[in-house]
Amino acid sequence: MAIDVDADGEDRGGPSTGGAGEEREQGLEGERLSTIYAPSTAHGRAAVAILRVSGPGVGNVFRHITGAPLPRPRMATVHGIRNPDNGNRLDTALFLFFPAPASFTGEDLLEIQHH
Repeated sequence: MAIDVDADGEDRGGPSTGGAGEEREQGLEGERLSTIYAPSTAHGRAAVAILRVSGPGVGNVFRHITGAPLPRPRMATVHGIRNPDNGNRLDTALFLFFPAPASFTGEDLLEIQHH
């Protein structure tokens, strides 16, 4: 389940409508910087799915779905994923945070490994 949030971590109205999504944040020069998310596992059946979130809103997305501050860089940590509407726990996931510029995308990157 993907949650569609804006750069402040506010829910935009429920689950995302597609396989990938983005949020936008105002940049220093007035350009719009995007935070994007998409599955990084192959299509098909698997026990664990990997979702990657990349861009300036990574910390807000993490806080919105876990209620916790970002984990230490490059340290695998386990957190509960909660429903942002009612706080109910949905799953437990493994999270990895890679700060910019030392990530695969060159931006802040959050990897979520979940069931």
